[in-house]
Order: sequence, then structure tokens, then C-alpha cells
Amino acid sequence: MLCPQCGAESASGTAFCRQCGTKLNQDQATAETVPPAPSEPTVEPAVEHDVESSGGAAAEVEPAVAFEPAAESKSEPASQPVPQSGFKKPVFNKPVPKKAVIAAIAIAAVTLIAFTAWSLLGSSPKISAEQVESDLIKECGLTTGFLSSSYVEDTPYEVTSFEVVSTEKLPKGGDLTNMETYDVEVKGTVANESFESTFAGSVQYIWYPEELRVDDEEFVLMTDLEVADVSTKPLKGIDYVSDTDEDCEYENEEISFDEKDGTYTSVLTRTEVMGTWFVKESVDQKYVFEFDEEHGWQAEGEPELSNQKTEWLIAGKTFELTEYPQSGNYDGSVVSSISLGPIDENGAQVSATYTYDYTTTQVSAISSSWTYQNVNLSGDLTGTVSREPGSGYAELMLKDEANGVSFTFRLSDDEEDAKAKCMRGSIETESVVLVRDATSTNDMYDASDLVYTMKDASE
Repeated sequence: MLCPQCGAESASGTAFCRQCGTKLNQDQATAETVPPAPSEPTVEPAVEHDVESSGGAAAEVEPAVAFEPAAESKSEPASQPVPQSGFKKPVFNKPVPKKAVIAAIAIAAVTLIAFTAWSLLGSSPKISAEQVESDLIKECGLTTGFLSSSYVEDTPYEVTSFEVVSTEKLPKGGDLTNMETYDVEVKGTVANESFESTFAGSVQYIWYPEELRVDDEEFVLMTDLEVADVSTKPLKGIDYVSDTDEDCEYENEEISFDEKDGTYTSVLTRTEVMGTWFVKESVDQKYVFEFDEEHGWQAEGEPELSNQKTEWLIAGKTFELTEYPQSGNYDGSVVSSISLGPIDENGAQVSATYTYDYTTTQVSAISSSWTYQNVNLSGDLTGTVSREPGSGYAELMLKDEANGVSFTFRLSDDEEDAKAKCMRGSIETESVVLVRDATSTNDMYDASDLVYTMKDASE
């Protein structure tokens, strides 16, 4: 059957044209499918010619056939009518594939959603990143940082980057019927001399319409910063260690900083020097620290100690007697000095020389059996000096084996003794007689509360 619109042939019984989609008239289709009955051929009567006028016998003429039905062809479709001159054949689109229809629908849906979102956002009030950053600094302490650590100096943080990631309008509720609440997601970086922290979080703001604003504040911060994620890394090593002693000095201090496979370490090495006027002790210390994002720098155990040294500052010094008790049998004058030689590091070997000259002021009575004698001593001394590590005291013990004379001294870092650089002690003799009793025992010489002061102590 033929389409009345485009002339294309379609199969019998088809409701729509396969070329242009025009609805076909089924009655017409039925009529076209039944061919008309052939009409009887008409025979026109033969024309009699005047033989005489033609000059010959009359020819016989076959009857003319006015209509002869064409042979019916079942296999070939009817040809499309040829358009008349001056008539332009209409152009019709081909049927659209199903996939193309689906794609077009999807594109239209996405476009609609995007337009709707743009319309909503475009109509919402905007809050600037500058305001949020300023509010977080003033109200939430953003520049105090996210990590507090021992072993570093506290320095102020600065915001090195800041960004508002998104702003979401929240549903209205409660009494805030005339105001809108927004959830603002932010991210940024803060840093000081020791650490750098990258963070992400959110805060909530209230938007006030113009008639309700105070001091022209359109957006007012409503909550603290809720931190969703924070990551901190050190920018340098530690600054100090906490177990320092005010009585100590520290020399040759060095601090290293290293990163390997995401692990940060800092090592401090130094020489601790603890000294008094009479001794100097030193020890090399090594502290190892590892960085932890939650707690900052953490010491890895006790410090390693090495190269311990003791230097006795009294070695090679001369001490002179400056105080002598004047009482009883010991009244008199004394001139004495002790010169110390080398002292080994452990104080186990001390050598010295000494003189001790006592002149009595007691007068021996002729009628009495008591005789007061002068004492003149000198010789070589050997002994030891000992001290508890870290204490401010030491004990010096010296003996003249040949004369049986012993000295015992206490060295102190007390303010008075340290200022004068003096040692306090006593002398005992085993055979030197101070007072001789002709009828009884002899009184050996001994004296206490002696004070020896370092000669040229200012040097």
C-alpha cells in the first residue's frame, strides 16, 4: 500500500508508514490491495475507404484494442510516483534509535538538575573565606595550633592557607524561623617555627536578615571548629631538654633533625659540666627523641652517658693556714702550708708537701712538772680525695708516714667556703709531744678547727 504523504510503499496491514510515520488509511489499503476487474475491450468499427479514391483494393483492417490490462507482477513493488515539475519532494527524518532517545533524556535531566542547583545556590547568601578565617582566629584560637609539645619553644602560629570547601543550608528549626543556618566546611594549614598542621573541619553560622542584624553582621559564628581531620609534621628538631640542672653548665650542644620513611627523629648531644671551686666533673650526654602526631616530641628512654671525666681543681694549689684556735694548751702561733701535687681522675692518689711550725705561748713553771714544747713538722704527704657524684662536698685525707702526722680536711661548696676557697680540718700526731709531763703521760699534739685557704685564690 502507498503512503499518501511520501508515496512510499508499505506492507499490507501496516498501521504507519515505515518511511515517514504517517498513519495509513486501512480502508484505502484494502481497496488498493484488490485489483479492479478488467474491462471489456472496445472495438471500433472499421472505416470504409473509398477504393476508387485510394486507387487500390480496399485493405482489411484489424479491430483496434482500446485497453489491454498489464500483466500482474507479484514480486516487484509499485514504483514511486515521479514528482511533477516544480514540485519539491518533502524530506522526512528517519526513525530515532532507542539509545539516542535515552541519552537525550539523560542529558536533559542533568541539565535540569544543574540549573536547579545553580538557581538555589545563586539565590543563597554568600559567606567569605576571609570572614570565616578571621572568626576562627578570634573565636576558636586557630593560631594556637593543634599540637603542644615539650622540648620546643612556644611560638605563635600563622595561617598559611585557608579555603571554604562548601556551604550547606540546614533545615530551619526551633525559634529561628526568620534566620537561616549554614554548615561551612573548611580546610587549611597553620604553622609556627616547630610544626605545620593541615586540618579539615566545619563550623556553623547563622544568617540574619537585614532587619535583625546587629552591627551589620550578616553571618554570626554559632559553633566552635569541629575538626574532622588534622595532620601535623615537625619542621625542625627539639629546642631543649627539660632535665637541666641549674648548678650545671652545658657545653658543645648540638641538635640534629632527620626524617626517614615518615619517621621524624631529633638527637641532642652535649657535655654536662658540674663544677665547684675544688672539682669539675663532665659527662657527654645523648638524648634521642621521636615525633608523635598526638603528643609531639617524646624522649626515647634515658640519655646515653659517655666519656665521664673528673678534674680536681685543687691539684697543684697551695693552701695556707689562716685560722687556728687559741685556747688552753694550744695557745701560740702556727705557720703552716700544704702544697698539693697531681691528683688522678678518681682521686685515689694524692701527693703533697707540708710544713707545720707551732710556737707555744705557754710558760713552763719551774716548780711544775709540766713542760710546753714547740712543734716543727715538715715532710711528704700521700692520701686520697673522695666525693659523692653531684654533691658539693669532698673529703681529703693526707698522712706523713715518716713522722706519724695525719691531716683530715673537708671541702665544701658552701657560699662562705666557696668564696674563700678554703678547706677545714684537723691535724693529729702519733709521736710529737706538745706537753711533757715528767711524772705522767705525754700530751701528743693535735689540733682541730684548722682553716687552710688557697693561696692566690683569685687566680
